[in-house]
Amino acid sequence: MREDLSKYAKIGLAHFMLWPHCIEDDAVLADTLPQILSRTDIDVIDYCLPFDTALRRQLAQAVRDSGKDAVYVTFPLPIVQLPLGSPAHHHQGINRLALQNQIEAAVAGGSNQMVFATGPDPGPADRALWQRAFADLTQWFCRAADAHQITVNFESFDRETDRKFLYGPTHECTALIESLAPDITNLRLLLDTSHLLLMGESFDHALRAAGPLLGRVHLANCIMADPNHPLFGDRHPPFGYPDSEVDTPQLTQMLRSLLETGYLNPDNRRHLVVEIQPWPGRTIDQTIDDNLERLHNAWTDL
Repeated sequence: MREDLSKYAKIGLAHFMLWPHCIEDDAVLADTLPQILSRTDIDVIDYCLPFDTALRRQLAQAVRDSGKDAVYVTFPLPIVQLPLGSPAHHHQGINRLALQNQIEAAVAGGSNQMVFATGPDPGPADRALWQRAFADLTQWFCRAADAHQITVNFESFDRETDRKFLYGPTHECTALIESLAPDITNLRLLLDTSHLLLMGESFDHALRAAGPLLGRVHLANCIMADPNHPLFGDRHPPFGYPDSEVDTPQLTQMLRSLLETGYLNPDNRRHLVVEIQPWPGRTIDQTIDDNLERLHNAWTDL
């Protein structure tokens, strides 16, 4: 393509994936979030905020002042230890308190979009029960977010390979969203290319299956061939990492599907977020520069 990709989409980065320790260490979060916000080559930031009240207020103001499209991700919630699909009454109560806290964080950062996921799958015997509980929680969450004009993006994960979350296949995710309509109108699906690869679902198929319910896209990479590899599964290595699945040729195919389905549109620029961990032995800036260059080269190759 001759025109720049930025004319068809708003390019973004996921802060917490570049600095994963920011969830465990507020000092890392405080030091690195302003760094990513200062970049002039992105329009979108996927971010989270700490639970500490004073630090949250400080960083939320930095997010607001950046002028970027800021999407709040509920990454701080321990959904592996406390799954959002758990039907236990006290778990549901705690999850509502936690999600309300995250809505408040999103509001503080000036976000009109959020991202969340389910947590682990209990297995086939209890899956239907957990999915009903998750649907109830999602309905409550969307209503609470809608009070602040926030759209909620539900992110699918693999159910069999690595994360083993409650919701995986795109058709199940869209069925959940459709089941909550017409009462819930602010729920959309987020497709992550790493998760789709781990599910064995093609990106093109998932895009077309999601249709108008698609809210956002994460461009990500994974390692699948070697289960003993330290970055096997949903670890988001950078594009072009040895033995990984996604480099410039695969990005070109993904961009082609996004263009053909209308997601990439100069009249309606939507979010296209790169979600990667840093290259070992390279700085964060070197990693970002390298992977954004691969993305733009992939677009040029269309």
